[in-house]
Amino acid sequence: MLDFQALASARQEAGARDQDRQKRSEELYKRAVAFLAQFQQSQYTQKALLKQAATLLHESLLLNNRNPYAYLCLGYIFFVLNDLPRTHRYLNAARRLSPNLPEARLLQECLAS
Repeated sequence: MLDFQALASARQEAGARDQDRQKRSEELYKRAVAFLAQFQQSQYTQKALLKQAATLLHESLLLNNRNPYAYLCLGYIFFVLNDLPRTHRYLNAARRLSPNLPEARLLQECLAS
């Protein structure tokens, strides 16, 4: 016979793990955005900051692949690095998750010009 109490407990534990993953993903995303802000403050000269941001964004997406802003930030990074295939890949991923994202539209316009 099925142990419903054990099943409910397992579901609760899984929910707690999911919340922890979401929280950790958000923390990594925020740290990446801080590196991107530092890059902009450096007058776009310290490209090592982009690598640090990209690493954090990839880690964030491993924990939560439903954040369109993380994909968009990666698209921006690769746009700055003039890696257009990757820019398109991450921009498209962001738009799949959130088709009306204004920032995605802006990046798309930059690519078109």
